[in-house]
Amino acid sequence: MKGVIWVRVSSIDQSAGYSPDAQLRALREAATRKSIEVVKEFNVSESAKTSEARKQFRELIQFIDEYRPDYLIAYAIDRITRNPEDLNTIHNLIQKNGLSVFVVDQNKIVSKSSDPMEKFTFLMFGNIAYLDNMRRAANAKMGMLEKARGGTFPSKAPVGYRNTVDATGQKRTVIVDPVKAPLVRSAFELYAQGGYSLSTLRDELNRRGLRQKTTPMSIYGLEVILHNPFYYGSLRWDKQLFKGTHEPLISVDLFERVQARLKENQSYARPKSKKVFIFKRYLRCGYCRTAITAEEKSGAHKSGRYRYYKCTRSKDRNCPQPVYKEEQIDKMFSENIGKLYINPDIAEKIREELKRSHVDQQVSDKKELQRLRMEETRKTNHLNLLYTDRLDGTITKEQYLEKQAVIQQELRGIQVDIEKLGRYNAKYREEGSAIIDLLKDFKQTYDEADEEGKAVILSAVIDRATLRNGDLFVTWKRPFDALFVLGEGVLTGTKWRA
Repeated sequence: MKGVIWVRVSSIDQSAGYSPDAQLRALREAATRKSIEVVKEFNVSESAKTSEARKQFRELIQFIDEYRPDYLIAYAIDRITRNPEDLNTIHNLIQKNGLSVFVVDQNKIVSKSSDPMEKFTFLMFGNIAYLDNMRRAANAKMGMLEKARGGTFPSKAPVGYRNTVDATGQKRTVIVDPVKAPLVRSAFELYAQGGYSLSTLRDELNRRGLRQKTTPMSIYGLEVILHNPFYYGSLRWDKQLFKGTHEPLISVDLFERVQARLKENQSYARPKSKKVFIFKRYLRCGYCRTAITAEEKSGAHKSGRYRYYKCTRSKDRNCPQPVYKEEQIDKMFSENIGKLYINPDIAEKIREELKRSHVDQQVSDKKELQRLRMEETRKTNHLNLLYTDRLDGTITKEQYLEKQAVIQQELRGIQVDIEKLGRYNAKYREEGSAIIDLLKDFKQTYDEADEEGKAVILSAVIDRATLRNGDLFVTWKRPFDALFVLGEGVLTGTKWRA
């Protein structure tokens, strides 16, 4: 018989002197007593909430699923997992893969043939461990909230302060950092005076030596500082504001003046959401018909950050599509927009068409969304059934992975279509009507727009675009497709008949 060992020691166990090595030794001895050959050992000392522990648990499940050991050997049920979903995963392996779980501290083996009470006890103890985790988390949260109410910051001190322990060695407190505090104070003063943007103020603070831990100050880090009431003597915790016991660095008046300036300049503040690549949503590869993805990278010798667009190669790893800089993609869209043509008569007809198509498109979008949702549900169910077939041994691992890849690709396509439909609603017609007034100098307007402005223009007129070896083939939204045809005729000198 073959088995796999799972070692996980909590911080409480370690503080009591019960090391991972001691637990591993006990599990090896138990395996020897049961004549179980240990073929793999997993050793996790971190909390199960950490990414490394989660990764190792997934590796454990994958190993069991692939190599089918007879036993999973753990010291206690709550040492296997404190997560209900993971517990159900183990239970499914017991039921479908024939796995037996050897719980050493109780000297019990839970298997498919175990009586219902033993299985119930196994699941119950696992869920009790989960409830215990929740209780500990709730108590810790309550304790931190009480500290905040008392004016003590219950976490790592912000830039300009340091965490320390009082003279008794018992109470943790926050003190002013004599090196960074003057720099933080100057950040508020300089920004309140005007003449500095977040970007230029960040550069000035970095020149003066202010750091976030050991790294240079970022715009986001500077925004966090300037928005933080901690610096005038209050502290924000659990969405509540409390009076702090720490020494303030600035006055309330200075803080409020900074907030007023931030509000005035908020359109220039760095967005806190994930990076937005405005061209990615429209692009498909002209070779393998898959999506074009985008990424941002640092240039050589820290020469700046650059954005690149490339084929995902999800269908063809050898796709010949080259990599493009964002500037190249921008230029391609600009050249296509430059081919649009309009005059006053055409503009009025387009406005009428926009109004007429508004109602029809709403009905059409609703029907298409219903169809896509039903298809998404069907594919998801198919994927779940496929996984069940794999656990039951109905299909091989190779068959499972091959079919899984196909279904997941189809699901991604459906989800992209749903997201696209949700965004590309009738609103684009209102934007389109406004853009008609700009079409006489449309290319110039596009070229001079910032990123947000270009995104609005593209969303109003472009449905999708195909990229192939340096050429961009655009599919325009109605009625702007007609403008492109007219523009092509004007550029080539074609005589159009009435």
